[in-house]
Amino acid sequence: MTPDEFINRCIECLARGGSAVDIARLTRQALNSQHDRSDLWGKVELLHCSDDLMIVDLTLPPFATSAIHEHKTWAVVGVSEGCEIDELFEEHGARLSRSARHQLRAGDVLELGSDCIHFIANPSASVTRGIHVYGRNLGLTQRRMWHPETGAPQAMDFAVFDEWERMLTARSAVNGAIVAPANSSR
Repeated sequence: MTPDEFINRCIECLARGGSAVDIARLTRQALNSQHDRSDLWGKVELLHCSDDLMIVDLTLPPFATSAIHEHKTWAVVGVSEGCEIDELFEEHGARLSRSARHQLRAGDVLELGSDCIHFIANPSASVTRGIHVYGRNLGLTQRRMWHPETGAPQAMDFAVFDEWERMLTARSAVNGAIVAPANSSR
């Protein structure tokens, strides 16, 4: 399956009333292609972006670590190579508490609900490849991110988020393991 075929299948699926469960099945198929036919993938990161669908061909460098954030839409994340950690949180007033931790390896797919708050990380010194699919354009969605040192929530700002990601990734790389961002339950 080529990236264009995957995009078209996702668009058709949603047009027929498909859900994140259906997109997860398509993503699992696309991960096989991404792994076996890497020459077709990785040319662009943002594969598709419309109001109701965003698809990212994701490469996580060694020890990549994001800040805690929310999507405000369903998401499907899958891994074709390497490992991705998804650590989920629940919000209790002004506090976050860890609710789950998923370790995704080649072929694994995880569905996230629209209320999901999480961070992602690559726990190894090798690159992780995968596909992330979202039920809307994240660039047009009001959502939050949590400061990696204080755990305080604030409106999503992509430039600041990228800066935080570089800082967290550098810390994790020096440590040789994920250095998790702070959350307000600490």
